Amino acid sequence: MTPARIDDAGRRARPGVRHLLSTRAARVEDVVDALVGLHATDPATVFLSACARLDQPSVAAVEAALYERRDPVPDPEPWAALLPALDPTPMGWQARDWYLPARHRPRLFDTAGNVGPTVWWNGEVVGGWAQRADGEVVWHLLHDVGADAEAAIAREADRLTSWIGGVRVIPRFRTPLEKELAR
Repeated sequence: MTPARIDDAGRRARPGVRHLLSTRAARVEDVVDALVGLHATDPATVFLSACARLDQPSVAAVEAALYERRDPVPDPEPWAALLPALDPTPMGWQARDWYLPARHRPRLFDTAGNVGPTVWWNGEVVGGWAQRADGEVVWHLLHDVGADAEAAIAREADRLTSWIGGVRVIPRFRTPLEKELAR
């Protein structure tokens, strides 16, 4: 059975009907917070859904909650991660210059295009890592990321060394940087 196709007008009308039957809220902010993630790809749907859920809808109040009094995506805390070889993000995303500079690729990928273990800082690939024969996780940055980042990456490497314990992890496809570090 093929599902019925819904045009844009029908799709936009459905939330209004659905939200009229759902719980109403008095505070505009509560409604907008709940709906922005649900309908983030269609601003009109968020607006109409917010109006449908309010006891006393006001265009000005909804607009203020949507556009003036909010930061839709809060900045995350700084983070570091050591991801394994063959991780699908750097391998599968061809338009990756925004998080993996082209100048780093020769050291992080093998000749077949397989990525080695990578070091990430705030959503950007900044280096690579490997495990030495004694089990220690070592890493190398491919550009300067600052002292705070280096400290966070060092903590993450220590955590990974402890988590792996005595188990030795050797990628099947070794990259230039991983080979250098594993010596």
